[in-house]
This record gives sequence, structure tokens and C-alpha cells, in this order.
Amino acid sequence: MRSSPDPTGRIKSKDHAKGLGRGGPPLVAPWFPSIRRDKKEICKDARMGPSRAPDRNTRPLIDKNAFLRNKRRLLTGRDEPSGIVSEVRSLRRTAAPGEPRIEFRAARERERMRILAGSAIPGSFPRTYNPRMTTSPLDAARAFLTDWVRPRAASLDQDPAVLREALAELGRRGFLGLRIPRSLGGLELAPLDFRRFQEASARASGALAFLESQHQSACGLLVRGSNSALSARVLPAFARGGESSGIAFSHLRKTGAPALAAVPEPGGYRLSGHLPWVTGWGLFTHCVTAATLPDQRVLFALHPLRESPELRSSRPLELAAMGVTQTVAIDVRGLFIPESDVVEVHPPTWIEENDRIAIALQSPLALGAAGAAIDVLREEASKKKRPALAAAAERLDRELAACRVEAFGAMEEPVDRERSLRARSAAIELAGRAAHAAVVGAAGAGNLLGHPAQRVYREALAFSVLALSPSIQEAALALLSRG
Repeated sequence: MRSSPDPTGRIKSKDHAKGLGRGGPPLVAPWFPSIRRDKKEICKDARMGPSRAPDRNTRPLIDKNAFLRNKRRLLTGRDEPSGIVSEVRSLRRTAAPGEPRIEFRAARERERMRILAGSAIPGSFPRTYNPRMTTSPLDAARAFLTDWVRPRAASLDQDPAVLREALAELGRRGFLGLRIPRSLGGLELAPLDFRRFQEASARASGALAFLESQHQSACGLLVRGSNSALSARVLPAFARGGESSGIAFSHLRKTGAPALAAVPEPGGYRLSGHLPWVTGWGLFTHCVTAATLPDQRVLFALHPLRESPELRSSRPLELAAMGVTQTVAIDVRGLFIPESDVVEVHPPTWIEENDRIAIALQSPLALGAAGAAIDVLREEASKKKRPALAAAAERLDRELAACRVEAFGAMEEPVDRERSLRARSAAIELAGRAAHAAVVGAAGAGNLLGHPAQRVYREALAFSVLALSPSIQEAALALLSRG
């Protein structure tokens, strides 16, 4: 009995209901009705070829020789356990209870066709990353940034509602939990893979990258904190985007009297003072805030981020770049933090130690801004048919590749302080220079507020001063002012 996919992707066949009895359910390809487990049906379907596709608009380009090689593997099973046959057999086994079967099947099929064709297949991907799928979370996140975020970059730079929607989309796909352990609902990305995601995020949209990096930092503080009960209570929702968090500890770099003081009280602490920089007002639901105790130790606490008698925010600051992220100043008037919401208490030197370790860790955001500028320059070259613009983009791209190697090498060896300073200052310098080149390549249009070159130029400016400790500032100025 022949079977054919209906528009939803379900298989109308008794064979499918029975699982064919030989190795699991049939594998549904987008351009032929079904792949059967018996030789005759497989060969018959293969002879149909792309010309018989039910949906010609989404038909992938198939490498004939690659398809024939993999068809032979499908018949013989020679590429087990990593090949097509084992993937078919594992399809039912790896679908967890409650997962959307059609969505799961479609994602698996797109990956199988990439193996056959050697190229990506157009189409949407699952709304939620499934760790049982063979696509890595980093690849899935990059695809989302390219396909969903980048086309909306202009709106994300101007409209808080669009930025809020993008943050929610990241959460629905699990990408707000990249630093959260799997046991708490996150994806637990390796540290360097997380930094690769940060570069891709900044390349797609600087405003979204700036916002989500605040949330990811808050998650990291919670994961590393000693309050496991608090982590278990809030991190699953943080991973899914049901709730989110900003951070507020840059004021610890301020000398003199503490900007925000914490006084111990029965059952918790009372916070009072002023927070000069808090990003995500009206976008985040919570904030991880640092306050100085009487003995100069640093208290980190999680609290709601909303207007109240204890929290009085200013109007959003008029920033030259990324004002859409709703950065405000907050007066804190006797905010009570119960012991259950204390993330950690750190030594007085925490901010100095953190800045020393994190010198190179913000480099990917500047690298992403440089990559975005190169993308704009290439688009201008293509639009204007100007070889000089394309050549400039290629030169900058080679510099970006070299700068990336050095930056990630420095992140792997954070004890080498001088190397980290060189890598971070080089990323800052390259981002500014590439963004300036994009503006020049766009000519007069690059001065328009809505032009991509102007947006990227402002993003490079913002990332050049992000988490700028005195040592990074000195290294960057030395490079920028070299003769």
C-alpha cells in the first residue's frame, strides 16, 4: 500500500501505524512519498526523483551521486550505527513522551536530507530545541539568529516591543538557558561554545545580544552561587523565558562610599542606595544586584525588577546606542532581601577578581559587531557592484578570523593577563574600524539613522565600553592612539 504525506506531515498508511514491523517507522522525505524498509519500494521511490515532488517550492537540491551512495547504505545498513538506517531505527526510540511527533519527525528528516544533499534545506526549525536531536544547540541557535533575528535587526534597535518578543522567542527555544545545567532545564553549553553564540548573537542584533547577555550573566551567577534552593526555584523558568533577569554590579567599580549598601536584619538584609546603570527595565522580571555589606563583603541578591515604593526608576537614559534596551537609574529605598533570595556573599575584592578573569570574555560581542559591519559592507558591494567594497570586506574578514583565533585562545588561558588585554583591545579596535568602513561604504546613506551601517556603527561603540575596566581601557587607548 502506497502512503503519502498530508500537508501536516502525517503519514496516511497502515504500515506507518504498525511501524512496518521491521526496524521502526518509515522515514518521510520531503520530495518522495515514503522510504520503505524493503528493497523494491526504496528503489521505486528513488527512481521517482525530485520531479515528482508534492511541494516543488521547498524541494531541496539533491546531489545525485550522494543520494545513490546513501541509498546503497540504506539498503545494506553498512553505515550503522551513525548512518541512515540507525537513524530510522532510532526515530521512535528517541522521541520522548509528549513531544510533538510531526515537528520532531520533520527536524530529523531535514538533517537526513542534509546528509544526502550536503546542503541545508529551507524551512522552519522546531520552536524548542530538543537535546535528543543530532543538531547541536549551538547550531540551532545560530540558525535562529540568522533566520529570525537578523532580518528584524532594524526593528530590534528601535522598538522595545519587538525586542521583548525576540527575548521571548529565545526563551521558547531554550536559548536563554545556555549556561543553565540540563538538570535545571537548560542546555548547559560549553563555555567556549557559549562565547561563540555571543559572537553570533551580536552579529545578528547588537541590541538583543546586549540584552540577552545580561540575562545569561545573571543565570551564570545563580549557577555558581551557593544557594541551590534558589537556583532550583528560578532557573527552570529563566531557561524557558517565563521569567528573566538583568544584572546590576558595575557600581562596585566606583571608589569611595558604596553606591548600594546592605544592612543585615533578622531573616535577611535591607538594601539602600543608588544604582546608576540597570538594563532591561520593563523587559526583565528580575535582577541580580550587588550591594556592599558593613564589613565590605559583597552581597548578591535576586529581586523583582519593577516599580515599587522600594525601587524608583528614572526615565530610560538617552543613550547614543542601544537605548531600546531600557537602561535606567534606580533609587533603592529599604528593599528587603530574605535569606532565601541571597545568591552569594563574596569577598570585598570580588569585582577586581572578576574583571581580571573576564578581560577577554566580552571580546565575542565586539567580534560580532565587526562581523555585522563586514556583512553590511558586502551587501553594499553587491548592491553597487563595486569590487573595491568587496575587496575591503575580504581584507577585514581575514583580520576578523585572526582576531577571533587570538581572542578564543586568550579565553582558554585567562591566567595570561597581557594576552587577554591584547585580544580584548584588538577586538574593540577592529569593531570600530570595520563599522567605520561600513559607514564609508554606504556613503551618505550611512548617516541615516535607520541604515544598517549606522546601526552597526553605534553597536560597535556600545561594545567598546561594555565591562570596561581600567586595565582594558588603558590597553584599548594605547592601541587606538598608536602612531
